[in-house]
Amino acid sequence: NKKELPMRRLFHLGVGGRLWLGFAAVILLMIFIAVLADLRLTAAAHSMQDLVENRVVKKDQVAEVKENLNLQARAMRNILLTRNVAIKEVEHDRILNARLLIDEIAAQLIPTIHSEQGRERVQAIQAVKAEYLEQADEIIELGMQNVNGTAANRLMSDEFRELQGRYFAALDSLAYWQDERMQEESAQLIAVAVQT
Repeated sequence: NKKELPMRRLFHLGVGGRLWLGFAAVILLMIFIAVLADLRLTAAAHSMQDLVENRVVKKDQVAEVKENLNLQARAMRNILLTRNVAIKEVEHDRILNARLLIDEIAAQLIPTIHSEQGRERVQAIQAVKAEYLEQADEIIELGMQNVNGTAANRLMSDEFRELQGRYFAALDSLAYWQDERMQEESAQLIAVAVQT
Protein backbone atom coordinates (compact mmCIF):
# COMPACT_ATOMS: atom_id res chain seq x y z
CA ASN A 1 0.00 0.00 0.00
CA LYS A 2 1.52 3.29 -1.16
CA LYS A 3 -0.18 5.41 1.54
CA GLU A 4 1.48 3.44 4.31
CA LEU A 5 4.93 3.68 2.76
CA PRO A 6 6.03 7.03 4.35
CA MET A 7 4.88 5.86 7.79
CA ARG A 8 6.76 2.57 7.39
CA ARG A 9 9.88 4.50 6.51
CA LEU A 10 9.61 6.38 9.82
CA PHE A 11 9.37 3.14 11.74
CA HIS A 12 12.28 1.65 9.84
CA LEU A 13 14.61 4.60 10.44
CA GLY A 14 17.72 3.81 12.30
CA VAL A 15 18.60 5.33 15.66
CA GLY A 16 20.60 8.10 14.01
CA GLY A 17 17.75 9.01 11.68
CA ARG A 18 15.26 9.07 14.54
CA LEU A 19 17.58 11.27 16.58
CA TRP A 20 17.93 13.70 13.67
CA LEU A 21 14.16 13.74 13.16
CA GLY A 22 13.56 14.37 16.89
CA PHE A 23 16.23 17.06 16.93
CA ALA A 24 14.60 18.78 13.92
CA ALA A 25 11.20 18.67 15.63
CA VAL A 26 12.65 20.25 18.78
CA ILE A 27 14.35 22.98 16.73
CA LEU A 28 11.09 23.73 14.88
CA LEU A 29 9.25 23.90 18.20
CA MET A 30 11.91 26.25 19.61
CA ILE A 31 11.62 28.49 16.55
CA PHE A 32 7.84 28.59 16.94
CA ILE A 33 8.15 29.50 20.64
CA ALA A 34 10.76 32.18 19.85
CA VAL A 35 8.54 33.75 17.17
CA LEU A 36 5.54 33.69 19.52
CA ALA A 37 7.60 35.27 22.32
CA ASP A 38 8.91 37.92 19.93
CA LEU A 39 5.37 38.82 18.87
CA ARG A 40 4.25 39.11 22.49
CA LEU A 41 7.28 41.16 23.49
CA THR A 42 6.76 43.47 20.51
CA ALA A 43 3.15 44.01 21.59
CA ALA A 44 4.33 44.62 25.16
CA ALA A 45 6.91 47.13 23.92
CA HIS A 46 4.22 49.03 22.00
CA SER A 47 1.98 49.01 25.06
CA MET A 48 4.84 50.26 27.25
CA GLN A 49 5.61 52.98 24.72
CA ASP A 50 1.96 54.06 24.74
CA LEU A 51 1.98 54.07 28.52
CA VAL A 52 5.09 56.26 28.74
CA GLU A 53 4.66 58.51 25.71
CA ASN A 54 0.88 58.90 25.82
CA ARG A 55 -0.81 58.19 29.15
CA VAL A 56 1.84 59.61 31.47
CA VAL A 57 2.22 62.71 29.29
CA LYS A 58 -1.54 63.36 29.37
CA LYS A 59 -1.60 62.99 33.14
CA ASP A 60 1.31 65.45 33.44
CA GLN A 61 -0.46 67.90 31.14
CA VAL A 62 -3.60 67.83 33.29
CA ALA A 63 -1.48 68.42 36.40
CA GLU A 64 0.18 71.39 34.69
CA VAL A 65 -3.22 72.88 33.82
CA LYS A 66 -4.27 72.57 37.46
CA GLU A 67 -1.03 74.19 38.59
CA ASN A 68 -1.67 77.15 36.29
CA LEU A 69 -5.25 77.44 37.55
CA ASN A 70 -3.94 77.66 41.09
CA LEU A 71 -1.45 80.31 39.97
CA GLN A 72 -4.34 82.31 38.50
CA ALA A 73 -6.31 82.04 41.73
CA ARG A 74 -3.34 83.34 43.74
CA ALA A 75 -2.79 86.19 41.27
CA MET A 76 -6.50 87.13 41.43
CA ARG A 77 -6.27 87.20 45.21
CA ASN A 78 -3.14 89.36 45.01
CA ILE A 79 -4.89 91.85 42.71
CA LEU A 80 -7.62 92.21 45.30
CA LEU A 81 -5.21 92.60 48.21
CA THR A 82 -3.48 95.72 46.87
CA ARG A 83 -4.31 99.12 45.49
CA ASN A 84 -0.85 99.44 43.90
CA VAL A 85 -1.44 99.60 40.12
CA ALA A 86 2.03 98.25 39.27
CA ILE A 87 1.49 95.15 41.42
CA LYS A 88 -1.98 94.68 39.92
CA GLU A 89 -0.45 94.80 36.41
CA VAL A 90 2.23 92.24 37.31
CA GLU A 91 -0.41 89.89 38.73
CA HIS A 92 -2.67 90.43 35.72
CA ASP A 93 0.24 89.50 33.44
CA ARG A 94 0.76 86.31 35.50
CA ILE A 95 -2.89 85.43 34.92
CA LEU A 96 -2.62 86.04 31.18
CA ASN A 97 0.59 83.99 30.93
CA ALA A 98 -0.98 81.13 32.88
CA ARG A 99 -3.96 81.18 30.54
CA LEU A 100 -1.66 81.07 27.52
CA LEU A 101 0.12 78.06 28.98
CA ILE A 102 -3.22 76.33 29.59
CA ASP A 103 -4.26 77.02 26.00
CA GLU A 104 -0.92 75.65 24.70
CA ILE A 105 -1.30 72.51 26.79
CA ALA A 106 -4.88 72.06 25.57
CA ALA A 107 -3.70 72.45 21.96
CA GLN A 108 -1.24 69.60 22.54
CA LEU A 109 -3.54 67.43 24.64
CA ILE A 110 -6.88 67.54 22.83
CA PRO A 111 -5.69 66.05 19.49
CA THR A 112 -4.20 63.07 21.35
CA ILE A 113 -7.51 62.02 22.90
CA HIS A 114 -9.26 59.64 20.55
CA SER A 115 -11.76 57.67 22.61
CA GLU A 116 -15.35 58.76 23.09
CA GLN A 117 -15.01 58.74 26.89
CA GLY A 118 -11.92 60.93 26.68
CA ARG A 119 -13.57 63.42 24.32
CA GLU A 120 -16.59 63.66 26.62
CA ARG A 121 -14.29 64.59 29.48
CA VAL A 122 -12.51 67.19 27.36
CA GLN A 123 -15.85 68.71 26.36
CA ALA A 124 -16.86 68.93 30.02
CA ILE A 125 -13.58 70.71 30.79
CA GLN A 126 -14.05 73.17 27.93
CA ALA A 127 -17.63 73.94 28.94
CA VAL A 128 -16.79 74.75 32.55
CA LYS A 129 -13.61 76.58 31.47
CA ALA A 130 -15.61 79.06 29.39
CA GLU A 131 -17.94 79.80 32.30
CA TYR A 132 -15.01 80.07 34.72
CA LEU A 133 -13.10 82.51 32.49
CA GLU A 134 -16.15 84.72 32.07
CA GLN A 135 -16.67 85.06 35.83
CA ALA A 136 -12.95 85.32 36.58
CA ASP A 137 -12.59 88.15 34.04
CA GLU A 138 -15.40 90.07 35.74
CA ILE A 139 -13.69 89.68 39.12
CA ILE A 140 -10.29 90.68 37.69
CA GLU A 141 -11.80 93.74 36.03
CA LEU A 142 -13.37 94.85 39.31
CA GLY A 143 -10.02 94.33 41.05
CA MET A 144 -8.12 96.26 38.39
CA GLN A 145 -10.56 99.16 38.88
CA ASN A 146 -9.91 99.03 42.67
CA VAL A 147 -13.44 97.85 43.44
CA ASN A 148 -11.69 95.33 45.67
CA GLY A 149 -14.49 94.73 48.18
CA THR A 150 -17.01 93.73 45.52
CA ALA A 151 -14.38 91.71 43.66
CA ALA A 152 -13.34 89.92 46.87
CA ASN A 153 -16.96 89.08 47.63
CA ARG A 154 -17.38 87.64 44.13
CA LEU A 155 -14.08 85.72 44.40
CA MET A 156 -15.07 84.20 47.74
CA SER A 157 -18.72 83.62 46.80
CA ASP A 158 -20.13 80.12 46.94
CA GLU A 159 -21.06 80.44 43.27
CA PHE A 160 -17.51 81.15 42.09
CA ARG A 161 -15.95 78.60 44.43
CA GLU A 162 -18.41 75.97 43.19
CA LEU A 163 -17.53 76.87 39.60
CA GLN A 164 -13.83 76.62 40.37
CA GLY A 165 -14.50 73.26 42.02
CA ARG A 166 -16.33 72.00 38.94
CA TYR A 167 -13.39 73.06 36.76
CA PHE A 168 -10.97 71.09 38.95
CA ALA A 169 -13.37 68.13 39.12
CA ALA A 170 -13.59 68.03 35.31
CA LEU A 171 -9.78 68.02 35.11
CA ASP A 172 -9.59 65.33 37.80
CA SER A 173 -12.08 63.23 35.85
CA LEU A 174 -9.75 63.21 32.84
CA ALA A 175 -6.73 62.49 35.05
CA TYR A 176 -8.48 59.62 36.87
CA TRP A 177 -9.64 58.19 33.56
CA GLN A 178 -6.03 58.25 32.34
CA ASP A 179 -5.02 56.51 35.59
CA GLU A 180 -7.50 53.73 34.86
CA ARG A 181 -6.13 53.29 31.34
CA MET A 182 -2.58 53.20 32.76
CA GLN A 183 -3.56 50.52 35.27
CA GLU A 184 -5.24 48.44 32.56
CA GLU A 185 -2.16 48.67 30.34
CA SER A 186 0.11 47.83 33.27
CA ALA A 187 -1.97 44.74 34.04
CA GLN A 188 -1.72 43.68 30.39
CA LEU A 189 2.05 44.16 30.47
CA ILE A 190 2.33 42.04 33.59
CA ALA A 191 0.19 39.33 32.00
CA VAL A 192 2.40 39.30 28.89
CA ALA A 193 5.54 39.15 31.02
CA VAL A 194 4.18 36.22 33.03
CA GLN A 195 3.04 34.32 29.93
CA THR A 196 6.19 34.90 27.89
